[in-house]
Amino acid sequence: MSVILKCKWCGNIFQDMPSRALSRLTCSRPCFARYIRTGAKLTDEQRIGMRRSGAWTKDDEILENYRNGFAIMWLARKYKADKRTIRNILKEKRIKEFRGRAGIRAWNKGRNKLMDKRLLKISGENSPNWKGGKDFIMRIRRCYLYTKWVKEVFERDNYTCQICKKRGGNIEADHCPKMFSDLIDEYNIKSYEDALICKELWSTENGRTLCKPCHKTTFEFKGNQYVLK
Repeated sequence: MSVILKCKWCGNIFQDMPSRALSRLTCSRPCFARYIRTGAKLTDEQRIGMRRSGAWTKDDEILENYRNGFAIMWLARKYKADKRTIRNILKEKRIKEFRGRAGIRAWNKGRNKLMDKRLLKISGENSPNWKGGKDFIMRIRRCYLYTKWVKEVFERDNYTCQICKKRGGNIEADHCPKMFSDLIDEYNIKSYEDALICKELWSTENGRTLCKPCHKTTFEFKGNQYVLK
């Protein structure tokens, strides 16, 4: 069953469901856009007919909760409505000024201690990436002396792989015959400052140039270190 309606803009006759008789103003979206741009205002009956949110049926309850300290955001969540709808309801109840975000509990309030307890379970020695407290090793690999050592090894070998004799490409500086981790343990390096004053760690005699494919075939991974076969 349908009812006959008349377009407010072009005057055409169209049909629609009876439940939309009050809210349907035009026959199409283009007519509705032109009708809105003219500045034509909706009547009170038309505005009420366009309300689809169930929050409008609980306006008294929403007003009471708002006066009891509930924030607009929480009211919108509770009644499953948009915040703009809640504001419109309160405006009709003659609420002229809103509290904003006052009274809203922060999402992370009181959770810092709980997060700290959870992090302690997977941090330090309990972490699967624990390397015995040697966090300074990555700092050593990023310092200026390490960059200088790599450059000197490359220049001495003329940027040529010492296995396949290919020059250039994707090359790496390899610690050989002693591994980098062996040098750390042998000279009892416990900190970044100890590494800077250790001359043996920066000696080019313990280095060679390898291309990445040769580097992988000569060594095998064990953790994040290379182990000589």
